[in-house]
Amino acid sequence: QPLYTLVQRIVAIMPQELWFTNLSKSDKGLLEMKGAAATYSVVAEFIENMEKDPFFLDPTLVKVEIDTAASLLIFEIIVKPKGMQQ
Repeated sequence: QPLYTLVQRIVAIMPQELWFTNLSKSDKGLLEMKGAAATYSVVAEFIENMEKDPFFLDPTLVKVEIDTAASLLIFEIIVKPKGMQQ
């Protein structure tokens, strides 16, 4: 899938209390997403949405940490887009 199509799909399935700070494609064709969320359940909901979506394979939470100053969770997720052109 073209990157534009994937970004449209991500926006369609992401919860409201989740924000991205970086989206990039790795050399291995994985989509790397970094961002912030209001709660752990928001991050979990987003991963569950990707697991159910036909555009994505094997979403993996790489890192999640608390930013106490901002009262947010900082996360990193990798996922394999189905049919992503390398």
